[in-house]
Amino acid sequence: MHLSLRSICFSAFIALFFIACDMHSAYINNAYDANNFQNTYKKTLAAQSDKTNALLWTMQEGYLDFAWGGGFYSIPTLDRAEGLFNERVKSGLLVGALENVGATLSNDLAIPYTGYFFEGSLLNLYKALAFVQVGDYADARVEFNRANDRQRMASDYYAKEIRKAQLKQLKDADKEASKNGETSVVAPSTRDKEIVGIINKNYSNIFGFEVYKNLINPSVSYLSGLFFLQVGDYSKSIDLLKEAYGITKAKTILDDMQLLEDRRLGKDSSHYTWIVIDDGDIVRKASLSIRPLLFTPTGLVGVSFVLPSMKGKDGKDAFLHYKVDSKNIEVITNLSSLFISEFKKQLPLIITRAMISTISKLAISQSMTIVGNNQSIPLLSIAGTISTLAFQASSTADTRSSTFLPNRTLVARIKNSDFNASDANITGDGRLLLKLHFSSMEDCTPSYFFASTTKDRPLTLDEAFKNFKALKQKERSKILLNNFKAKKSDTLTLCSKSDNIVYIRAKNNITNHFIIKGK
Repeated sequence: MHLSLRSICFSAFIALFFIACDMHSAYINNAYDANNFQNTYKKTLAAQSDKTNALLWTMQEGYLDFAWGGGFYSIPTLDRAEGLFNERVKSGLLVGALENVGATLSNDLAIPYTGYFFEGSLLNLYKALAFVQVGDYADARVEFNRANDRQRMASDYYAKEIRKAQLKQLKDADKEASKNGETSVVAPSTRDKEIVGIINKNYSNIFGFEVYKNLINPSVSYLSGLFFLQVGDYSKSIDLLKEAYGITKAKTILDDMQLLEDRRLGKDSSHYTWIVIDDGDIVRKASLSIRPLLFTPTGLVGVSFVLPSMKGKDGKDAFLHYKVDSKNIEVITNLSSLFISEFKKQLPLIITRAMISTISKLAISQSMTIVGNNQSIPLLSIAGTISTLAFQASSTADTRSSTFLPNRTLVARIKNSDFNASDANITGDGRLLLKLHFSSMEDCTPSYFFASTTKDRPLTLDEAFKNFKALKQKERSKILLNNFKAKKSDTLTLCSKSDNIVYIRAKNNITNHFIIKGK
């Protein structure tokens, strides 16, 4: 055998080590679920020191900073997260994990987190919205374009790369088996049938009708289209709004397409306010234990291994129904469904790897035990037994994913002049969440409400962002920690003479809100 006893034991140890790391993830998620955003933030920062999971936790911090820290404060972190994500895509989102058998002998938690395209496009989307918030429309345009380009890349990428990566796994396993003088452990056609059987038997409960089969997030298309509508780039806006409407059939989007046409022709000079709600918690991964029959060098064998799955078809809503006064706020994206659609694209590769790993571990343990018994080497026999136990103990599914994201995105649009005499009340399941008060002053305060002051005048959000970006991480953290615990007013004041965008994040019956665009 070419694998040394030391390398086998080391692989088993590494596998157990990453199980402990997975428990650390659970601890962070527990803090987040308890709405303890300060503790969540601190633990998320600490988790980024682990290079294996640096991408995951940097993205998570970016999502947390945007939704609960106040929008533009997330830009530096989202920048770092995008840089890490781009490195993963450049090196191969799917192929780079199996360069040696040691990775196969441990478990998927030992592989650097590579992420999903929908996560990457959200990094750009939130960054775009944050740039709109501080009035930097040039950078906002760049980020909206990147968000759309990234998600359009996803479908083509999976179509080309999944099979390539799968065949690479099988080829590498075949080479390793030949080195050890063993029969090939895999046959592509046989494995394909086994994989289809496993998916049909164990995943039919979460793989239903695929709304997002092309992996397009309609929120990205819609909010991009809304931005281009408001800056007067009508030709670009209409294409994005059509894309979003084609997926969602949402009346709000149809109305915006009509508004675009009216504004293009100079028929509508009214001002409106758009409400964007990120609701609930995205579906999370779960472990699935299965016992299929697989072909091995010694024949058909019943094996057991663990795969990632999902905790159902949907995530968790904060509120079921939202309204602004009597008007329903519409769902335009179910992010959990999009996540499941992309997970399904990766699943054949995940199962292939699990098969190779299980059969390799089985062959190694059996060989050590047989050789030890035949040659009267008790230590080797014992090592075979120990490796079997260690491999069983280390059999853990990779359930890593971004857990700080919403389950759904909802939108609505109201006409400002309809609320000159009264506030617009936003409710969730009948509970008042936020009042929108419209000021009819001739000269409304600029959108970038004043965050702090200089000696001579108030400081705009744009200036506050530049100051924040120049701070060291420790000082940034202090500001964010204060933002996480700051109590927000239940009323936002908006200018009735401008278009406005209001963002609301809701989970576990609590909300945060801020103005994305307006005066």
